[in-house]
Amino acid sequence: MNFSRILGTILILIGIALLVLGIVATQQTGQQVMEEVTGHFSNRTVWYIIGGIALMAGGFAVRRVK
Repeated sequence: MNFSRILGTILILIGIALLVLGIVATQQTGQQVMEEVTGHFSNRTVWYIIGGIALMAGGFAVRRVK
């Protein structure tokens, strides 16, 4: 394995972890109450989800580099 494949794999795994953390955070009682009251989730939860998606996309892009 070359360096770009290893780096891409690491980015994908970190992205998956962040995405899972964000999704789990949306299911917590405090987040559900906040979403009902304000109409949206906390900034931290949103950034976990966005960051996870971005890292996964970056990881797939890095893995494609030859």
